[in-house]
Amino acid sequence: MRRRLLLALIPVLVLSACTPAAPAPSATATSAAVVPAPAPSVSPVAVATPASSASIGPTPPDAHAGCAPTAARIPAGAVTATTTDVDGDGRPDVEWAVVVAGAVEFGVRTASGATASASYSFAGPAERTVAIARLGNGAVVALPSDHRGAQLFAFAHCRFVHPVGVDGKPYAFDQQDLRGNGTGVGCRGGRLLGFQVTGRSGDRTVTGTLVTVSPDGRSATNGATETIATHMGDDADVVRVASQATCSPAPLLHPRPQG
Repeated sequence: MRRRLLLALIPVLVLSACTPAAPAPSATATSAAVVPAPAPSVSPVAVATPASSASIGPTPPDAHAGCAPTAARIPAGAVTATTTDVDGDGRPDVEWAVVVAGAVEFGVRTASGATASASYSFAGPAERTVAIARLGNGAVVALPSDHRGAQLFAFAHCRFVHPVGVDGKPYAFDQQDLRGNGTGVGCRGGRLLGFQVTGRSGDRTVTGTLVTVSPDGRSATNGATETIATHMGDDADVVRVASQATCSPAPLLHPRPQG
């Protein structure tokens, strides 16, 4: 009898041993359900501080900082005039020019205290002139002239450079059609134009070819040519201006020999 009871209990014990216990709650699953995933790591400095020119190099002159002061000064004997803001700090600057040993030396003195200059030697004793102006696209140009031709300079990054044309030579303007390239240079509507006066006396036609100076001042390229006036007399203002090197409304300097 006892033996039979033991035999009857064996299947029950075997079944109990083979039946798996109910799984315990997963700690990992529970943690993922109630704890949000961490946000990607982001530097608070990078988020709070916008990128600025100061983080990548010196502040360019067109960032409203002005050129850094220099020890150089305007030469003695130079003629001066208040001109446009050339270094982007919102304040008018001073242009100057003087003739030294036959060469015309010109430059600017910024309101921030910087003096920058350049020079060009013209042949012959003709009077020199200089005009410095800011164009509509922001480029600042200087036009030293001896009434036979004018050179093109640009003021960029607080210094003067001589833009190069597509021929690989420093860009220049004709003023007496000596090379068949034109009769003058000037500004109209904030654009730099190379002028050409054609036609017979009393019936002149004036055209202008757009000249675009690169932002760094290193190159200058010609654009479209437009007709400005037709059937003009020789003494018409438009004809007279097209035979000069000016950039209205910038003042035109007439430098004298130094000393």
